[in-house]
Amino acid sequence: MYGLSFKLRPYEEAVLDAWRKELSPEGNALLSAQLKHLVSYQRQARELLCFFPLDRKPYPPLPECVLFPCRLNCTVALVHLTGVDKKGVRHQVRAELGLYKGKVIKIEFNQPPSKRLVQEVEVTKVEILCDPMIPSSAETTSDAQRREAVLKILFSKLPDEYLQLVGEGKGVSINEWNVHAVQDIGKIPQRDGNYYVFADKQAVGLVGVKEDEASGQVYYLDYDDHRGEKITVSLREFFEKFDGGKVVGRF
Repeated sequence: MYGLSFKLRPYEEAVLDAWRKELSPEGNALLSAQLKHLVSYQRQARELLCFFPLDRKPYPPLPECVLFPCRLNCTVALVHLTGVDKKGVRHQVRAELGLYKGKVIKIEFNQPPSKRLVQEVEVTKVEILCDPMIPSSAETTSDAQRREAVLKILFSKLPDEYLQLVGEGKGVSINEWNVHAVQDIGKIPQRDGNYYVFADKQAVGLVGVKEDEASGQVYYLDYDDHRGEKITVSLREFFEKFDGGKVVGRF
């Protein structure tokens, strides 16, 4: 769902409040000051909630005095929630709270919360992954530290062939496919779920695994579609031959 909203929903408030309780008094004060500037919220596919300073572009930068010392693009906390849907069925939902250059930027859910957390919303567990009050930046963080941080929030099995291709290096290029290192894996929400993306090719698409799948199944994501398509050949064969279906067809 797209569109701007100026009121947080109960489960979104619950995520922020759960993190707030884990912050130091100084961190709490920064969060409160920051939220006074982040007055616009945009909900995207599967209800990824993004925070913005104003309902207009270009978005003005936040004052330096309200930013957290941590300037990484990272997940600072995992918040586990339970709730009851309209039929009375209880669900478990996981939320990732993201920071970018010292600013709270998003809350990302592993399942659509508006359909599952209708009532009786409760926080069952909070996992702190990064202290936003510790000064840090991309320049001061090693690849090994970044890799470890990514693996902590990766709730899927990475295929063995992919791990063999990249090892602990900085990624490889195969037939113009950019195969990213583990530390550079990103997550994108699609209509049929969230995907951890580890490869891309300009004007063709993306390759990755689906969140919360333990099979290691690899998917192709076309830039013009919003659903994953299973890859049934080896990764190397796919990268070497697939051209978007123009010549070699599907896979």
